[in-house]
Amino acid sequence: MAVKKVGSQLEVLTKELAQQFSSMEPLPGERDPKPGRILFFQKHLKEGTFIDPTWSKGICKADGKEYRLDGQHSSWMLANLDLAEPFPELMVTIQIYEFDSIAGDSATLFDIFDNPASVRTDIDIMGIFKAPYMELKDIPKKFLDQVAKGIRFQQRELTANGEVFQRRSKGVYFKHEVYRNFAVWLYQFHASKHDWMISKDGIVAEIVNDYQYNPQLAYDFWSQVFFESNPDPDHITRDLSTTLKDWTRATKKKTALQFQKMTKKSWDTYRKLVEMKAA
Repeated sequence: MAVKKVGSQLEVLTKELAQQFSSMEPLPGERDPKPGRILFFQKHLKEGTFIDPTWSKGICKADGKEYRLDGQHSSWMLANLDLAEPFPELMVTIQIYEFDSIAGDSATLFDIFDNPASVRTDIDIMGIFKAPYMELKDIPKKFLDQVAKGIRFQQRELTANGEVFQRRSKGVYFKHEVYRNFAVWLYQFHASKHDWMISKDGIVAEIVNDYQYNPQLAYDFWSQVFFESNPDPDHITRDLSTTLKDWTRATKKKTALQFQKMTKKSWDTYRKLVEMKAA
């Protein structure tokens, strides 16, 4: 049982090459075609971000045949492009492997490509989005990923004609100074009693709205919610902390929108009381 890489070649991508690779005999047991994966590649092609396809094939020593190991979806997408569409002017890297037999080496070959342990997660890619901004330097990628999820929810569900990026590209929000400032502001609560709330998209979405309305008032309200610090046991901020905590433990889970609406209700009541008192 042995698998080794024996070569790699860079070729001009043509429709004929894509058709050849798409119709190549697949490694037995190849995963079923996934329409969503093809749509993923079509989207990237349309947006100009499909730039470096890499396909892999393997030569089996036992039967002398050549098998497709990786590139099923992207080669199919390119092979079936509408004739009216201009074919992309790209290069494709074709990796070549050699293995002893299908029976002995299929599992090893299958696991080489897109192994879950090596996939770059959404949190990993957040490092790319934070890198240009010194103010985000000391904020963990996981925290920024949670903040960006909340911003995305706010833009998608609570904002008319909101700016909604793809889930994996949500770090683009930090190109806007207002969202970088918000992330830095929210980070002061990262080690509070109820910092788990930052993992709830609906809650963070409401905090974004509150922060944009009045940062100081938002701090006064949310610091008491996060730290559960108001001395009055019946204070509205303590009630909210308790309710949200109970919801996370309930058998029947609440939606992100329900979390947002509950926090907004408490915020609106608190805000009106404070503003009436000030007036």
